[in-house]
Amino acid sequence: MGFEHQDGTTQTYLHKGYVNTQTVIDVFDDFCETIDQTTVVILDNASCHTSKTFRASVERWAERGLLVYNIPPYSPELNAIERLWKKLKYQLMPANAWERFKTMLDTLTSKLAELGEVTYMPSLQHYAE
Repeated sequence: MGFEHQDGTTQTYLHKGYVNTQTVIDVFDDFCETIDQTTVVILDNASCHTSKTFRASVERWAERGLLVYNIPPYSPELNAIERLWKKLKYQLMPANAWERFKTMLDTLTSKLAELGEVTYMPSLQHYAE
């Protein structure tokens, strides 16, 4: 998961396992700690972005300067970070990077670090150490 800034840098969060609403909320909570001005996050309409639990956090984030905007349904191409994920998956990652989990994670971490800051979620914290 990640946030692409207007200057082209990214702040990404690596997580091993299923991404659910709580995972996304944890990422947003952490991201709120890094902003120092009003920030708008543009989201698609994935179930974890539209769940009741996620929606309950939106006001709390707004109080901290993080505003959430959902793009219209069925138009993920309107979210610029989707282009980044596609480029990462199909152009920046060599084919052999996908052969083993450790190779994929090492390559992915390296490529993401070239683009900005990488944060390991608890599911991968042991890998970062």
